[in-house]
Amino acid sequence: MLSLEPGVIVVSFQAKDAQDMHITFLPYYAASSGAPATFSTTGAFNGSVAIKVPQKGDYWVNISSRDGQWTAGISRLSLDMPEKVPLNFTGSGTTVTPAFYLEKGQYIFSRNGTGITTPWYFLNYGNGTVLMNANNTKTQPDFEVNSTQTFRFVTIPESGNYYLQVFAEKDPNPWSVTIITLPIFPLPLGPGPAILHPENTSSR
Repeated sequence: MLSLEPGVIVVSFQAKDAQDMHITFLPYYAASSGAPATFSTTGAFNGSVAIKVPQKGDYWVNISSRDGQWTAGISRLSLDMPEKVPLNFTGSGTTVTPAFYLEKGQYIFSRNGTGITTPWYFLNYGNGTVLMNANNTKTQPDFEVNSTQTFRFVTIPESGNYYLQVFAEKDPNPWSVTIITLPIFPLPLGPGPAILHPENTSSR
């Protein structure tokens, strides 16, 4: 049993060999980390999963595997020294990135691969809540299955700390992502209304 304060915990695990793993956070209603917690490894692998703790209380973290050996540890997600844009993250599968700070505004989220073999990406607020789109219907950055897009525009609704949960169905699975501020392009110059000098105008 764990006595936890509100926030985010990170379950770090080390799979000794190929195996199927499952992480359950109890009570179940609290498991709203924004990413599935069932995955498999094709060999030795070090990974991590972030889990939101919605309120102060006692919880259980259950880690199971049908076969193979593993070890795991639990820590709190640190928000003390968040990274800042431009952000470049790399990994080899299911991983929680360090926290980073984003100002309110628009960003470009780009990835190095496409298709069904690429990992899922979930942007989360620093408190563990998943970042949704404006209609509250999709998680961000929302690369759909078999998507050929290498980047997405993401709107950050409020300034603050965030983190990225990467989920790969098969680990290890190399990936890299970049988050940069959307450039502001100047408006093109063009013809406009004629502005007459006062000396060239007459009163009526």
